[in-house]
Amino acid sequence: MESNPRVFMLDVEHLLRVRSLVFEGDEGFVAADERLLEAANKALATRPFSVVEKEEVPPSNSRRDYMSLAPNWWPDPDVEGEMPYVHREGEVNGECEAYDHPRLVGLCSAVGTLSTAYFFSDFEDFAERAALLLRIFFLDEQTAMNPHLEYAQAIRGRCLGRAEGIMDAHGFSWLVDHVGLLVNSSSWNAEDQADLEAWFSRYLDWLSESEFGVEARGREDSHGICCDVQVTALALFCRKKGIAEQAFERAQARLFKLVASDGSQPGQVEGADSLNRCMTNIGAFFDLADLGRSLGYDLWSGEEGDRLQSATLWLINHGFDAEWPWERGTSTESLQWVPLLLRAAQRLPDRGVEKRLRQIGDEAVVSDWSYLLYSSPDR
Repeated sequence: MESNPRVFMLDVEHLLRVRSLVFEGDEGFVAADERLLEAANKALATRPFSVVEKEEVPPSNSRRDYMSLAPNWWPDPDVEGEMPYVHREGEVNGECEAYDHPRLVGLCSAVGTLSTAYFFSDFEDFAERAALLLRIFFLDEQTAMNPHLEYAQAIRGRCLGRAEGIMDAHGFSWLVDHVGLLVNSSSWNAEDQADLEAWFSRYLDWLSESEFGVEARGREDSHGICCDVQVTALALFCRKKGIAEQAFERAQARLFKLVASDGSQPGQVEGADSLNRCMTNIGAFFDLADLGRSLGYDLWSGEEGDRLQSATLWLINHGFDAEWPWERGTSTESLQWVPLLLRAAQRLPDRGVEKRLRQIGDEAVVSDWSYLLYSSPDR
C-alpha cells in the first residue's frame, strides 16, 4: 500500500497484518473475507442516500436539514388530532421509517462495508461506490445534509427536536474511520477529503456549541457517553486534538458514574431494552478506549482499566446466557455478540471470553467479517 489508513478506532498495525494474510490466502481468514466480499457486492447496488428524499419538509423549510421522529412516541388515539404524541415504552413507531434516520444508518452501513472490502481487496469498484455515497450525502450542493441535528427525534405536539437525537448520528464515529480506509483509492482524492473534514468540522462546532450538544454532554447515560465518543472521533478526524482530549477526559470520568464497582450498570437495567442499552454503553467505552490509543491514553490500565474489565465481564456473564434478570429487549441473537466478544477477547485473554465465542461456534465467528478487524493477537 502507498499510505497507511488514517484511522482512530481501528488498529493500523493489526489491519495491515491481516490484510497481508488475506492477500496471501491464509485459510484462517477466507470465510470472513468471503462474507465481506458478498456483503460489499450487495452494497454496490445500494442507491445513494440523501436527506432531501423525505416527503415532509422540516420546520426550517429546507429539505437538506436532517429530520427524524423519536422512535417510542405515538399518536394519542384518545384526543382529537392525536397530538401531542404519547410515549410507549419499547414500541417503535413505524412512522420513523419515512424520515432521515434510516438513510443515515444505511449510509454508514454501506460505506463501512464497501470501504472495508476495498481495503482488504483493492477492488476499486468498492471504493468508487463508497466515494459516491459520501459525496451525495455530505458534499453535493443539491443533496448534502446540513451539518446539524436540530430536528432529530422530534415529538409531534411536544418538540421540534431534542438532545437525544444526537444518538441518531452515532455511526459518524465509525464512518470517519471507514473513510480512512479509502486512503489509496483513486476514487477518493485530497479535495474530497478536505471537503469532508470541513463538513465534519462544522458539525463538530454544532455539537460543541448548540443547546442540544451541551445538554447531551451533561447527561450521565448512554446519550452522554455516545456524544463524547462522537466528539472525540470527529475532532481527531478534523485534526483538532485539543477538543478530542477534552471530550475523551470527560467520557473517561463517566466510567465511574455509569458503572458500579461490581461492573453493573444500575442506571441502565430498568425498563424496556435494558440489555441493548448496556451493550451500547460497553461498546461506546470500547470505542473510547480505542480512540484513546490515538491520544496516548490507555483506558485498559489503572483504576479505569479495572472498572472497564469488570463492566465487560459483568455484561457478558449476565447478558450472553439466559440469566439476564431484566427485560432483554431485542439483543438476544448470539451473532450480535460476535464483534463485542472479539474486541473483549483482545483485551481480556484467559478471562472466559473465548469460551463464549466457542459457544457461538468457531465457524460462525471466523465467518463474521468483524473477525478481520478483531481476531486475537496470536492468530
